[in-house]
Amino acid sequence: MKRFNLVIAFFVFFGLVIGASFAQAGDLDGKWNLKVTSPMGSGTPEFKLTQSGKKLTGHYKGTFGEAPVKGSVDGNSFIMKIPQSGQFITYTGSFAGNTMKGTIDFAGQGNGDFTGTRTAGKAEKAAVKTEKAAVKTEKADVKAEKAAVKTEKAAVKTEKAAVKAENADVKAEKAAVKTEKAAVKAEKKSTSQAGGLDGKWNLKVTSPMGSGTPEFKLTQSGKKLTGHYKGTFGEAPV
Repeated sequence: MKRFNLVIAFFVFFGLVIGASFAQAGDLDGKWNLKVTSPMGSGTPEFKLTQSGKKLTGHYKGTFGEAPVKGSVDGNSFIMKIPQSGQFITYTGSFAGNTMKGTIDFAGQGNGDFTGTRTAGKAEKAAVKTEKAAVKTEKADVKAEKAAVKTEKAAVKTEKAAVKAENADVKAEKAAVKTEKAAVKAEKKSTSQAGGLDGKWNLKVTSPMGSGTPEFKLTQSGKKLTGHYKGTFGEAPV
């Protein structure tokens, strides 16, 4: 945001500089490109003008070749005269900022109209170039910032997915533990009934005749016990 404000201030500064130097009130100094229309034809003459008080001088370049310009300024109105074969072509008009318009008297041989615009000088062009470079830099910064935000969002999304997967694993693990506890509880309940010998029993036998590890599968029904023996002496009912 701070950088953005600096750029805005930069634009305002250069806008004021350009406006002040490029369109001074009551000042016709500079290079003007005109567009002339008349029954005798059209043209695009160029005038380089210098104003000193109410006095106007300069140089003309156009259909009639090149010639010095002399004239006068009164407020925002002006008269420019160009010598042509012992007579004068006279431009009478008005200007506002960087535009002008008016009429032309071709030494009494005909009339025409003209409009014109003032071109930028070196300082103004440099300012405009600098401003464009600043805009380009700002756009590049904005683009880079958007890319960074996009990357950050992608990272956050990936992290959230990882957390979600981890939570799912934890949930599944808790469910497995709960199931295991329930199974253990059920087994304890089943094997801890009064006098209950139901189940598979692994025994360890020691005697002077030797040792063994017989297996008994037992079923208790009240006080009655039945089952199956498997061990050193083979297999047999119990």
